[in-house]
Amino acid sequence: MLVEGATCRAVLCVITSFFSSNVERHAILQNTLSTVKAWQLRRVHTVVVTQNGTATRAMLAQRGAAALVDELVVRAELSSYALSHGQLTWEHRGIVERHRADFDLFVYLEDDARLTWASLQSWAADEALLQTVDPPGAFHRSFFRYERLQLAGLGRSARGVPTSAHPGHYLKDQSRSYPCLPSGLKNLSSYECNFEVGGRRFVGLSNPFAGSWLMGRARLAAFINSSQWHLGVGGKGRPIVGLRRTIGSKEAAAFGDAFLGENRSVQPLTRFSYGAHPHGCPNAMLVPFVMRDGFPMLDLDAALEHLGARASFRPANNWLRVGDCLAARRPEPAPTVEEPW
Repeated sequence: MLVEGATCRAVLCVITSFFSSNVERHAILQNTLSTVKAWQLRRVHTVVVTQNGTATRAMLAQRGAAALVDELVVRAELSSYALSHGQLTWEHRGIVERHRADFDLFVYLEDDARLTWASLQSWAADEALLQTVDPPGAFHRSFFRYERLQLAGLGRSARGVPTSAHPGHYLKDQSRSYPCLPSGLKNLSSYECNFEVGGRRFVGLSNPFAGSWLMGRARLAAFINSSQWHLGVGGKGRPIVGLRRTIGSKEAAAFGDAFLGENRSVQPLTRFSYGAHPHGCPNAMLVPFVMRDGFPMLDLDAALEHLGARASFRPANNWLRVGDCLAARRPEPAPTVEEPW
């Protein structure tokens, strides 16, 4: 696998995990770590950042998962206020900066993000392809998050959407009320941020959040040297304004350099705007899509599973299937084992 034109041999993966007594969350963290450790690289160095080292160590040992963590970083000194305002998620920045010369690839993950080896390989190939777009460095490959949900279990049917005995794959960060394309756009044909590179087709989603960021050394250096690298002035959170709602400190930490081209000031607290990137794109992040029988659908190579799905997170009639992200299927098929998307 190549990253920034060179063979990737070593990767640093930092995962933020707020410890709680919830056993389901323990299993989710173990799943995330196991998936990362399965990456077929010479060295995969995992770091878990938590506020409770004693409990996290004991939990990992009890589950036989201690070997999945190479380094446990404990930030027990953070106040309840700091923790409640997402400061723990920003602690990965110092760890990454300290190791910036030791690895070829740097990955930040939330503790419920399942990033497989196949998805990582696809990311690397697409990232290299996007660097041929002018101006160089303007775009980067991202992911879209999905959850496995069985909406029929809620006891209410979705608006015009058939429920099924089989779980469907639904978008986590987009919905029927917060669609994939920017407000006012009904289809891809009227969206400028939709183009082909080397035979691959890419599109910019209105909300680029994917609970993760990945980058090589050169890209990381630019990120570190920007005003967006640090948490904020006086330790205050750096919200992102402009995504139809204000994104707080916790989520802002996982956006990476999605908005780097829009902020050249020295102040980390900024307002981001749409359309400031080339091709009329809302931000620097793109995901691939394919045409299936003339119908546009997000490429599953860019799918990042969000573990610990909760159907009650939003009303049943507001969940959006992955297959309906770029254009609505009419009629929408019910999820099946073969076609949950």
